[in-house]
Amino acid sequence: MRTPADCQRYLLIGRARIPEHRAYAAADHRVRITGIFQYRKFETRVIDPGSPGHRGIEQHTMGFGWGGIFEMQITNISDFEVLK
Repeated sequence: MRTPADCQRYLLIGRARIPEHRAYAAADHRVRITGIFQYRKFETRVIDPGSPGHRGIEQHTMGFGWGGIFEMQITNISDFEVLK
């Protein structure tokens, strides 16, 4: 689950960061955002299953953000509105 700090960290309009009070409001309410929504399905593909004494090889889909841990992101945000 995302926290208000995550909202503040990741919601950007152009190059300007959304003010802290709006980020906290976004964490507690619904928002209307105009931008580009991107999604990556996390998948694992076994390339070599390995055997006793031999390590196997797996390929994992990388996500977005720091360390590739997010499966969704919104970019090129042009409008951000908190709905009450």
